[in-house]
Amino acid sequence: MSFFAIGLAALQLSSNWSGYVASTPAGAAPLTFTQATGSWRVPKVVCTRAGTSAAFWVGIGGSTPQSPALEQLGTSADCEPNGVPLYRAWTEIVPDPANFISLKVHPGDLVTSALVVQGQTVIMSIADQTTRKRYSITVAVQQAVDTTSAEWVAEAPSLCRSQSACDVVPLSNFKSVGFSSIALTANGHMGVLTDPMWLLTPIALAPSAGDAHYTAKSNSAGAVPNPISPTGRGFTVSYRATVFGRNAPPAPLPGAPLPNFVH
Repeated sequence: MSFFAIGLAALQLSSNWSGYVASTPAGAAPLTFTQATGSWRVPKVVCTRAGTSAAFWVGIGGSTPQSPALEQLGTSADCEPNGVPLYRAWTEIVPDPANFISLKVHPGDLVTSALVVQGQTVIMSIADQTTRKRYSITVAVQQAVDTTSAEWVAEAPSLCRSQSACDVVPLSNFKSVGFSSIALTANGHMGVLTDPMWLLTPIALAPSAGDAHYTAKSNSAGAVPNPISPTGRGFTVSYRATVFGRNAPPAPLPGAPLPNFVH
């Protein structure tokens, strides 16, 4: 891959995320990320099999398995057990449950998500630019928040029933999703992905079906982030039916809400 970013880390593997994460560069004073925005068109998924899911979101925090929280909002595209695709928008502050919201989204709609963290207050808004509908909420958070990173991610939702038995929902075939209009703020400084103030890490989603710590029915597909645009404000993530020859990491990252058919 050829990337345009300044301060770009080596490609990392995840069992459930694919995209880019901004964090503090090694040896630098810790950054506090307080704002992240991004837009994408809701991909139309191909439901060649039932029981799959894909989520697309903007978040702050949650970029390691040990993260205490993840503030995020986005859209999901699930292939229901009857083979019919279901598209929804949601907000979530992990470890609290997700909130599927009243905003209706459809394939091809352009959505913009914005997230602001001010101390223990989290402000989340998502606008469907195509239908001109908007949803926003301000949450006073009781538990710890995580402001050590910001991210733009396509995800296969996951659930760990024990430390050695995790399910990663098979990834819906979304073909490609393009994140655009990306901006972020850390320590009061606003910039784009390629700003040298932060370290940028590309993450690829590796298949986990049957790997150690994962059930045999886990995800068997993958997804890869593509190079960042010259403006530093966009990139795409591509679905891959088969990808990688390496094992997935032993634990999924915190992430998107599970579809209704996973219990």
